[in-house]
Order: sequence, then C-alpha cells, then structure tokens
Amino acid sequence: MKQAAYVEIASLLLELEKALRAHSLWEEHAPAESALSSQEPFCVDTLAFSQWVQWIFLPRMKVIVETQGNLPLASNIMPMAEEGLKAQGVNGQEIIQLFKQFDDLVSQ
Repeated sequence: MKQAAYVEIASLLLELEKALRAHSLWEEHAPAESALSSQEPFCVDTLAFSQWVQWIFLPRMKVIVETQGNLPLASNIMPMAEEGLKAQGVNGQEIIQLFKQFDDLVSQ
C-alpha cells in the first residue's frame, strides 16, 4: 500500500474520533477487559458499536498506520455502522459515510 493511503486512513481515523465526540459517543473509561476480549465480530455480544470503534477499531488501525503494517484485504464496516448506530438510537450519517470511505479505500 502506498504512503498516501496510510495518510488518508490516518485522516479518516481522526475524523471518526471527532464524529464520535460530536455525537457524545466518546467514553472516558474503557469497558471491562472481558467485554473487550469478545470473540464475536465487532464484539456485538459485549459492546455497543461506538464502543467497538473507540476501544478496538481505532487503536488497532492506528498501530497499522503508524507501522505501515498490513491493512485488511477488504472491508465492509459501513453496513455494521448503519445497524450499530441505529441500535444505539444515533443518526450518525457522518460516521457511516466515514466508514464507507474507509471501506472503499481499503478495498481498492
């Protein structure tokens, strides 16, 4: 993956954090370790979608970007963002669009 893609992903990660904060979805304290170590996709059995983004997705992606590590070969997070935010009662179109951009960028 080219350097420009990592820069673009880093920018998207910052925008995601800002959007979570703007929707009052950013938490000061991490969930219990047991909730973070779920084996289910997106930790659907232990975390709200926004918690998964904050405590699992963003930290993992930041490490990949900083080390220019291997990105996923494909991404399809946008549908989960739509469902997860709807379940939380959040109209998070900005967050959904950011995940669409992420999915498109990674899947190129």
